[in-house]
Amino acid sequence: TMNNLHIALNDLNNSSRIFKQAKSLRKSQLIENVYIAGFYNPALPESETISEGIYINRFSRPLSRKSNTKSKALLNFFSYS
Repeated sequence: TMNNLHIALNDLNNSSRIFKQAKSLRKSQLIENVYIAGFYNPALPESETISEGIYINRFSRPLSRKSNTKSKALLNFFSYS
């Protein structure tokens, strides 16, 4: 079983590019499951299934106000994993 993980530094509310990539991977039949991780937003579900084999999980991670670059935000994201 081949799985794929996409990490987004947003809440995946308007991330059609990532969803298109995930669907292409599934369509290729090289990847069985695509997991997409993003940041928690109280207005969105914490987890959801986009389609068969494509799953979103949103994680609540406290970011320092000083973390204003994507690389700092990514490091902060994984520091709590």
